[in-house]
Amino acid sequence: MATAAVKLDLDGRPIKPMTICMIGAGGFIGSHLCEKILFETPHKIPGARCLIKMADLTINLAAICTPADYNTRPLDTIYSNFIDALPVVKYCSENNKRLIHFSTCEVYGKTIGSFLPKDSPLRQVTLAFELKIC
Repeated sequence: MATAAVKLDLDGRPIKPMTICMIGAGGFIGSHLCEKILFETPHKIPGARCLIKMADLTINLAAICTPADYNTRPLDTIYSNFIDALPVVKYCSENNKRLIHFSTCEVYGKTIGSFLPKDSPLRQVTLAFELKIC
């Protein structure tokens, strides 16, 4: 029976298992990151009731990331994406806890596609690009 290869950090030392508190793990990035961590590392993600104080690392992915909400609910978006995250940042800072804080996956404002002429070949690059410039 083959033994699993020990994963090493950048300094060549074995990676020690950590307990990770994942906030906002239900979204696209969070769910894929959880899957990757759980299946390819020795780390543990305890679940929805994980407390930051019990974790070695907190990853904050919670955000409103629906472009339609940026225009229709701008204050809710700002509160959710920035102000609601401040207690997490403050707690981690005051208690010497490691924190990785993600921004949203969207870019605010108009994309370059919104400035291109309708007959520009760049407007027809991909279906995904077409959807983003509508």
